[in-house]
Amino acid sequence: FMSMAECGTDLWWTANNKTHTKELFYYESLVPFANKGWDKAFTQMYSALGNCNAIINRAAKVTDGDAKTLTTLVAEARFLRAYYHLLLTTYYGPITLVMEESGNNPILAPKRNTLTEIYTSIVDDLTYAVENLPKTPFENNRARASKKSAMGMLCRAYIQGAGQGLSANGQSYWELAKKTAEEFIADTEAGGGTYGGYMYSDRITL
Repeated sequence: FMSMAECGTDLWWTANNKTHTKELFYYESLVPFANKGWDKAFTQMYSALGNCNAIINRAAKVTDGDAKTLTTLVAEARFLRAYYHLLLTTYYGPITLVMEESGNNPILAPKRNTLTEIYTSIVDDLTYAVENLPKTPFENNRARASKKSAMGMLCRAYIQGAGQGLSANGQSYWELAKKTAEEFIADTEAGGGTYGGYMYSDRITL
């Protein structure tokens, strides 16, 4: 995935506009091929979606766990489901949404969802994550999703969807991106009381 994420940016150049690995450098013909890096990313993200859905769909059946912990874990799973869907649609266009765990009602003839359907699902999951994740990551593990990371990812989803001309409830995604980002920035500048964001010091110590 790192190759996909970096090669298409201005961090990498191909000499004389060569077409070598054009799938990674220009995102051309980026479809799954066996034994290729972009195929591995595609299959791993879809596999992870099944795991996310297993947590989300089975949570209501858990009766002997801590309610607060359960809510956090479901919010983490929904954050990750949104993240994987966002990555997939970023690199592969209109993809097939996966809302069931592996083995449940397998779709043998998958069809692509519309970009509106995909981004609506992503925004719904990230909104839930913003509302239900803690400011401090679960078990104080910085590798886990938090309210801050969910808010940042929601801003990113709105911005990417805006580039596709999307809107919701009469507002363009550009407007929603601006509103969400300004709320996040204002909270961060005020000390991060709601989302836990913070700014690095301007002072450099040599």
